[in-house]
Amino acid sequence: MYIHAVGFVFTQVMDILCLKSIYDQYAKNKSVNIFIYIFPRREEGFTTDEIVNKLDELCLPYRILDRNTVSNDKLDILFTCNPYIHKIYTSLYYSGIKLVYIPYGSSISGEKYSLDIQYQKPIHKLAWKIYILNKFYEKFYITDGRRNNNIVVINTAPKFDSVLHEVPQQTSITNAKVFLWNIHYSASMFFEKYQDGGDRKWSSFATYIDVLYSIFRQRHDLKLFIRPHPDLFRERSFFLSVLDVFSDCNNVEIDDSTKNTFIASFQKSDVLITDLSSMMMDFLITGKPIISLFNDNSCFLNEFAESLYGIYTYQVRNESALQYIIKSLAAGKDPLFAERAKLVQSQGPFNLSKTAAELIVEDILSS
Repeated sequence: MYIHAVGFVFTQVMDILCLKSIYDQYAKNKSVNIFIYIFPRREEGFTTDEIVNKLDELCLPYRILDRNTVSNDKLDILFTCNPYIHKIYTSLYYSGIKLVYIPYGSSISGEKYSLDIQYQKPIHKLAWKIYILNKFYEKFYITDGRRNNNIVVINTAPKFDSVLHEVPQQTSITNAKVFLWNIHYSASMFFEKYQDGGDRKWSSFATYIDVLYSIFRQRHDLKLFIRPHPDLFRERSFFLSVLDVFSDCNNVEIDDSTKNTFIASFQKSDVLITDLSSMMMDFLITGKPIISLFNDNSCFLNEFAESLYGIYTYQVRNESALQYIIKSLAAGKDPLFAERAKLVQSQGPFNLSKTAAELIVEDILSS
C-alpha cells in the first residue's frame, strides 16, 4: 500500500509512549508526510497543557484534530490509542481515512462495564486495523456476535519499543532496594467520592496499603515509589489520603505528575508491585521481578493475572505473603529470575525479535 501521509492523535502524555516508535519508524521514510494532532480529553480535570508542553519539549510540531485540518493534510492513515473520541472518528472514517487503533493497555479490568469501555467502542468497529498483543485478547473484540476481522496479532506492543530502548534489562539476581507500586485506577472508589461504587472495587489498594506502610516504615534500607494510574492524577483527595498514610515514611515517594511517562519510574525501580495491569506486561520485558496482588473483590482479575503471567510473577493473596516476598527479594532471593530471562530472550509469549513499529509498518505496506 502506498502511503502519502500519516497522522497520530495524542490526548495525553502517556499516548506518546504508545505511538512514538511508530512515528519514528515512518520518519525514516522522507517520502511520507507525518502530522501530529492533539485532541483534549473532555473529562473534568484534564487539559491539553501537559501534552502540549511535552510535544514542545520533544520539538514535535502539532495541530488541533478536526475534520478540516485532516482533510487539508490529505491523510491516508490516522493512528490513535484513545478509543473515546467517537464523533471525530466517525467523521474521519466516512471521509475515507483509514483508522489504525493501537490499544494503550492490553489488559482486563473487571466486569462487563470495563470490557465495554475497552473493547466495544465505535473505533473498534471503524478501525481499518487493530494491532493487539496476543490472541488471548482477540476474543474480546466482538461485533454483532462475530469477531472483528480487522484484528492483527503481533505478540508485542509499541510501548515495548520504548521500554526496551530506555530501561536496562535485569541480567542477574540482585538485592532489590526500590519497589514501584502501581495503583489500579479503581482505587479512588474506596474513598468518600466513590462510596457508592457498587461492586466495581477491583483494586487491591485498600487490602495492602496498611501492610505496605508497616513494611516500609520498618525497612529504612528499602524505598517505595508510588505511581498511580494516570486517571487518578486528577483525584487530589486520593493523593492527600495516600500521603497521610505514609506521612512519617521518609523512604516513600508518590509520583503525581502527568508530565512524563512511566519510563523514569521503571528506570529507578527494581521490583513492580501491581494488580493486573498493562504496566505488568510493560515491566515484564525488563526482566525485573513483579509482585502480583490478588484481591477478593477483583471480579476475574486474579484469574487472568494467574493464567497470563503466573509463571513469571510472585502471586500474593494475603498480607503475610506480601511481607515474605518483599523480604526475600530484598535479600536477593529470586527463584523466578530464570523464567523471566527466557521471556526477555523471546522464548516466552512476546515477539521481541523486531520492534512493534517495524512489524506494524511492514504489515501496512504489504496490505
